[in-house]
Amino acid sequence: MRCRRPYVYAGTKVLINKLGLTNFDELWNAERAITGVAAAELEEHSVNGSFDLAHLQAIHRALFGEIYDWAGEIRKKGFISKGNSLFCGAEFIIPYSQNLFEALKAENYLRDLERGDFIERMAFYIAEINALHPFREGNGRTQRIFANQLARQAGWELNFKAVSPERLYEAYISSMVDMSDLIDLLNDTVSPKEN
Repeated sequence: MRCRRPYVYAGTKVLINKLGLTNFDELWNAERAITGVAAAELEEHSVNGSFDLAHLQAIHRALFGEIYDWAGEIRKKGFISKGNSLFCGAEFIIPYSQNLFEALKAENYLRDLERGDFIERMAFYIAEINALHPFREGNGRTQRIFANQLARQAGWELNFKAVSPERLYEAYISSMVDMSDLIDLLNDTVSPKEN
């Protein structure tokens, strides 16, 4: 099928995919199943990286590579939004991410922080990576795996499964202007990593 926009089949909102699915619900179900398996594999075998944009891209590629040709690629045009949230313009993703991930490195990747300090700084980085939204689809799933890997190397565990998807979604959205819901959510999900 010919593409009217760079990511969707002409006349639809269905993302062009390697599975050849042109029905939104069928693609949604297939995507959830495939990325669910990939996410479980990433829990066991983390993607190696330096907690930077390239690392985020590698996680996205591992999650979505069986579904989309553009898995792991930075979106190329304009802005995307969800609800009332407008995410970073495509042309600003790379320069902004360089500053963001350099700041994370300067903070020693959140290592050696007390729990409260870790939660506050982790909320900041989750909110900023969410605002970045570098991919056309799959940002939230990619961000959560990245955050889990970041937390583990800093000596903490994040249990996002302990909160409802609705609460997680609302905390991510509200973090665009106020991190208090995200901090509360992290307070309910962060525990010391068991050795």
